[in-house]
Amino acid sequence: MASIEKKQENTELVEKSFVHYLPIVVVGCLICGVPSAILNSCAGIYYPAMAQDMGVQVSQIAMWRTVDYITGIIASPFAGVWLAKKNSKMVILLAAAIESLIFILFGSVQNADQLWMLYLGGGIAGVTNAVMLGVGVAAIMNRWFQSSTGLVIGICTAFTGIGGVVFTPIGQALIESSGWRTSYITMGITSLIIMVVGVLFLMSNRPEDKGMLPYGTAKARSKAAEEAGKEDAVIPSVRPSVARKSYIFWLVILFGFLINTICNINAFFASYVVWFNAQETVVSGAVAGAFVTGAELTMFNSAGNAGGKLALGLFSDLNLRNTIIALCACGIVGLFFMWQFPNTVLLPVGSVLMGCFIAAVLVVMPMTVRAVFGSGAAYPIIWSNIGMSLGLGGACGSYIWAFISENFGGYDAVFSVALILMFILMAVGLFVYSKREILPREELTEEDLTV
Repeated sequence: MASIEKKQENTELVEKSFVHYLPIVVVGCLICGVPSAILNSCAGIYYPAMAQDMGVQVSQIAMWRTVDYITGIIASPFAGVWLAKKNSKMVILLAAAIESLIFILFGSVQNADQLWMLYLGGGIAGVTNAVMLGVGVAAIMNRWFQSSTGLVIGICTAFTGIGGVVFTPIGQALIESSGWRTSYITMGITSLIIMVVGVLFLMSNRPEDKGMLPYGTAKARSKAAEEAGKEDAVIPSVRPSVARKSYIFWLVILFGFLINTICNINAFFASYVVWFNAQETVVSGAVAGAFVTGAELTMFNSAGNAGGKLALGLFSDLNLRNTIIALCACGIVGLFFMWQFPNTVLLPVGSVLMGCFIAAVLVVMPMTVRAVFGSGAAYPIIWSNIGMSLGLGGACGSYIWAFISENFGGYDAVFSVALILMFILMAVGLFVYSKREILPREELTEEDLTV
């Protein structure tokens, strides 16, 4: 009898103080701040050096990002299922290790004939990035937190920017002193060590594995009880099959596509500085220049990215509509400053504002999906489905901006197109928000996750 009572006691779940949930937050920060930051935030600093060294165009280098996003599109739905039904700790650990090894692969490319190695690495990175960054962080934090979810996601994803601030100058210094190959290999080894240690010692699959309820459960139940008169209410989800048949689902996909298409301009900031300096030299006959270097511009962008994710995470918990407006306003002003005032202090200011806008990919998108489709059992599936739009936008953006700059008048054309897309994005986002409660929601179980 005593043993039975002890077993029951051991299986009783309780909500603990926030400090007990910090290890999973740290894991989220590491996912975003190390391999994901190196892969995404630092990509642009390598483009000019690699293109010059191998005698190819920047668009040929950037093509690995297009491949990355294409395979991410394919992998995204599977990533949601893996994280929902498999041992998420082992899935994340494997993805982090593989992504770290990809940087070493990049550093092994010797000439233009081996560009296929970049594309191969990009293809694999699409899968690992979908598991960790595209789906993983949002799905894991949604599992561990019933309240303050946007803030926690914002804290974690802010580290893509913080990681960019940390690793961009390190990567650039290594490029200048030892070459881009050594820089990539060093980054890969560093990432591998940090991620293996961090995930092994800090991550658990679910709060239930630690005898804990998700943080904010009591608050969520109290609110639900007030609204529905239930003692033990569950936050419901839209059934995935119902969601996919709704036009709102496809508008959210369009929203995500536009966001990441525009966001991928940041990968070309270093190239933009090179282009602008060349234009000024041709016009004036002297070496004039942008207000900051390409690496410095990337750092400012990463700093804005980090701050933007923290702010957007907090504000999206409070008022998602105003967050969408503020997000797009930052992007519009940031693009205009960078385009029209590149030889003034407004260039880095614009880069910071664009960094704030880029935060939308990993904060506003998952919170929009949560608001429209619910946060219950089906969330990882729906989020992974919609996450495909981010991959498609990234695939288009990572190539189209380089293509436009090389074939349609340089970066003047790039900024013109991007500003038009930004206004369209705001209109779509506000419309989606206005329709956030039109779909029916149900209390779903794991048996419903694949339907």
